[in-house]
Order: sequence, then structure tokens, then C-alpha cells
Amino acid sequence: MAEPALIRTFAALPATKRGYGFNLNVSPKDDRIVYANGRAIFLRSITNPADTIIFTEHKCNATVASFAPNGNWVASGDEEGNVIVWSYPQMKVKNTVKVGKSILDIDWDAESTRIVAVGDGAAGKAKVFTWDSGNNIGEIAMHNNPILSCSYRKQRPFRIATGSEDLTVNWYEGPPFKYVKAHKGHSRYPNCVRFSPDGNSLISVGADSKIVMYDGKTGDQVKEFECKENHTGAIYAFSWSPDSKRILTASADRTAKIWDVESGEVVSTWKFGDDVSNQQVAALWYKDYLLTVSLSGAINYLDLANPGQLKKVVVGHQHNITSLDVDRKNGFLYTSATNGEICRWDYATGETQWMSGKNPGKFISAISLNASAMQLLSFGFDDRVRVNNLSSFDFAADSTELGGQPAVAAASPKNDGLAVAGLAQNKLVVIHNGQVASSLDVDYTPTAIAFNHDGSRVLVGGKDNKFHVYVLAGSSLTQVAVQTQHDKPITSIAASADGRLLVGADRETSIYIRDAKSLEVYNPSGWRYHQACIQSVAFNNSSNRFATGALDSNIFIWNDLQKFEPERQKITHAHPDQVDFVAWWDDNTLVSVGNKFIRFWKV
Repeated sequence: MAEPALIRTFAALPATKRGYGFNLNVSPKDDRIVYANGRAIFLRSITNPADTIIFTEHKCNATVASFAPNGNWVASGDEEGNVIVWSYPQMKVKNTVKVGKSILDIDWDAESTRIVAVGDGAAGKAKVFTWDSGNNIGEIAMHNNPILSCSYRKQRPFRIATGSEDLTVNWYEGPPFKYVKAHKGHSRYPNCVRFSPDGNSLISVGADSKIVMYDGKTGDQVKEFECKENHTGAIYAFSWSPDSKRILTASADRTAKIWDVESGEVVSTWKFGDDVSNQQVAALWYKDYLLTVSLSGAINYLDLANPGQLKKVVVGHQHNITSLDVDRKNGFLYTSATNGEICRWDYATGETQWMSGKNPGKFISAISLNASAMQLLSFGFDDRVRVNNLSSFDFAADSTELGGQPAVAAASPKNDGLAVAGLAQNKLVVIHNGQVASSLDVDYTPTAIAFNHDGSRVLVGGKDNKFHVYVLAGSSLTQVAVQTQHDKPITSIAASADGRLLVGADRETSIYIRDAKSLEVYNPSGWRYHQACIQSVAFNNSSNRFATGALDSNIFIWNDLQKFEPERQKITHAHPDQVDFVAWWDDNTLVSVGNKFIRFWKV
């Protein structure tokens, strides 16, 4: 039997931090932007954002990544002060260099052999070194506070510039590099420094909204941009045009601007929404592409031919995904996140859309499509359920109080208006047409829930380690059976579409397969092959196999549902840290969610 193969990845958005910008870098080989979120580095096609490759060798949260000018190497930094140098597209680690406490920016020399990396650390805040040996080629010194940004001049004579929270822009000459002078033209943090592509100029931008230009060879200050259309908030990042004549800036005032370098005047302005999430924190000008990144993580494609207009906006999730549902008929996946966002993903194109309207801003614990896939129910930590219309794709203006915090929820596969939620307050709540139809007190906390194939029964796993079966008549729940095979709380339940089988998984890594009618257990051993808590279980559409995903980062596909031998296929390290959800797109295509992104596997 062929091993499962990864066929595509829908990426997470860039990680951002309020009050700080970041370096959005690009591959000169195949037009991929590169950025960090969690332990992963995402290499994402500019022309087709659904085309993504991921590097996952960091042991802690990654912070920044930068391509070498030759496109063969990538240097990425993390929160523990490590810089990993790896080959592209082979994704093989070539060297790891310890720099300081954390890495905030990285740049390469023109020959793709030397790296400067900066950040924070008591013992050292920066290092300039050869990538293959890690040997120092000078000293980046004379900063008292974290260094936010660095730039390596690509022409001879080589120069390095840095910007620090000590409010100085420092100038170094070499190699070997040594400190020459400091500029104190900024009254607040100089967030970003960059040499022009032709090497003739250096520009620094700061939290004081200033743009300062220096001579690229001597480091002498040339001028400060002064324009009536100046930014009114901190400038977090900027990028040079390929011809070194203009720059693109990204600001906390929720605008992006193009500036003519010679005149210091604003040429074009793009205004984003009023919400703080629309602050612009990164900028990239590459060929004919102008990109900015919002604080929300949204990647904005600016229309250079039509100033103020956007070509498109790429969205997704910055934060952990809390729920997944699949609409095969219409070709969409739906996900929710800890910050209250709901995202729709087009399976065929990878295009994404955030649910619009007033986001409640609360952790969404569950989403579930109704039977006709015309509505999406969302259950939030504001203790409410919303019935959201998918044709308009807006958050519902009205919501219903559930009487407690929803832990798990599921919509009926047959009755359009029916759903059941399990509350942390030891209750089961039946929802009909968006309203609470009934509430049942139970003596356990629900931890997993599912309907059977025809919606006549509700299957509930509990913190009491038991598998509970309820008959649903109208809006009334009646318990008809309790199973006690599990030794730990049940984490996920699934029912086969053919009505034959039920599966429950738990924190002890046990999986029990039951006859849907008699509840006879077909695998008394529990198939304990995962090494950590199982997070999700799902049958394929034909009901001839099911998949499990776990905290051990692995996925198993269980293939024998006749003799119930533990015949299985394994996807090792399907996601860097853990697998949160699995679902099937079709009989041979598995969907997995973990670490804020989605993957698809051919099985």
C-alpha cells in the first residue's frame, strides 16, 4: 500500500506583534515570500498564495527569515537566539549559529556567504559571520538596547547599518566589521533600516514617523523627508523599489505610502480600515508586486496602477485554529480561531475570506455546518450561539444565550435547524432554529459530541471517561446507553456515514470501534499506537476507513473495518507540534489542521 503523500498546504498568516514591524523577505529564484509563525517558516508563492512550502526545524518560535541573494540558502532566526541556515528548495539544515537571546532581523551580503543577525541578549545582541563556518567577521557593538533592524550593503565597500531601541542608527565598516559612528536622528525607535538596491543610499524609518536618508558609502546623513502628507503614526517597515528611486512604507496610522526619494514627497497612499488590526507592519516591493502586512496578518497586494486600490487580500489564521468543518458540495472548508475569526477556504483555488461584520472577538470553541450547508453555527466563549448566513458570509447580528460556556457542539446531518451543544457547566443544550429548545443537566462535563448518520442519536464523550448515547426525539434528549471502556476523558467521536460504526478516542490514546446499533466493541485492545492524546477522529465518505490525529504530531489511517485488525498507514510529523483536527475531503484526500495551518494528503 502506497504511503500517504502531502499534496498541498494552506498557510498560516505571518505572526505579528503590536508596536513592532517585521522583515518580509522574498526568494529571487521563484518569487516566494518567506515569514514566520510559531515554529514554522512559510515559503509562499506571490503569484499563487495557495502554493506553500514549510520549514519546521526550529525548536521554538521562529521570528524572521531571509533568502540569500543567490536564492540557494535561507537564514531563519528564533526566540532563543539561534540562526539556522538551510538549503532551498531541499530544506536541509546546513548550520546553526547562536547569536543572542532572540533574533529580530537578518540580512545577507551580495555573495551569499556572510550574514548579519541582530536582536537581543545580555551577552550579545548581534553577530556578523560566515554562514558555513559560523566564524565571526567583525563585531556589531555599541548598542545598549535590543537591535530591531539591520542591513548589509550589497556593493563594495561593504557596510552594515543597524537600528536599535536605544534610538541610534549605527554604522559599521569592514570586513572585518567595526563600529564607526552612530546617528541619533530619531526621537523614538528606528524600526527599520535598509540600503537601496544600488547601494547609494541608506534609509531609516522610525516610531517618530520620521524618514531619514544617509549616504550609502559614507553613512553621512543626507536629509530628512518632510512632507505635508507624512505618516501620523509610527512607521514600522519599508521597502525600496527595484530602481532605488522610491520606497514603500507601512505605518501604525493604517496607511501605506509610496515616496519619491529624490523629492521626499508622497506619490501614492493606500488607506486601510479604522480598526487597530489594520495597522501596517511590513512592506515588500518586488518586481511589479507591492505587498504590505496588516497587524491582523492579512497580506495586502497593492495596485500600483490604481493608487489606493488593492488587487487582493490574502487572509487565514495567525492564531490557533479551534474548529474545522468541510462543505464538499460547495467546495469550501471553514475554520475558526481563538481570536474569534472564521475563515472560508476555497478547496480548488486556496482563496480565502474572513467572515465579515461584527466579530464577537471571543474564543470560538466550535463551528458546525447545518444540513443544507447554508448556515454555519458558531459557539463562542461569550456563552452564545450564532447562526451565520453563508450567502452573505457575515456574522449574525443576533445571538442566543446558551446558559453556560460551550465546550463542544455539532449540527444535525439531517435537520437543518437542529444542533446540540455540550456546556462546561455539565449541560447538554438542544438548539432549534437558533434558539434554545431544551436543556438537560448531566453528571459529567461533555468533551466530545457527534450525531449518528441519520441524526436520530447524539453521541457524547465525557470527562467521566464514558461514552454516552442519547435518542433525540423532537428537541428532547433521552440517554439510552453508557459505555465504559475508556480509561481517560473522551476527546473525539465520529459516526460512519453508512450507519454501521461509531468510533471514540481518548486522552489515553485509546480508540474503540463500536457497532452503531448494538454498541458491541470490535477492538477491545483499544489500538493504542499514538504516543499522546488523540485530538480528532473522522471516517471517510465511503465509511471503509477512518483517520486519527494526535498531540504526538502524527496521523494514522485505519484501513481494516471488517476484521478490525490494526492495519494502518502513518503520516509522521504531519504538523510541527500537534494535529488538532482531521477530516476527509473525499475517499482518498485527507485534511489535517495543526499549528494554524491546513494540509491535504493523498491516501
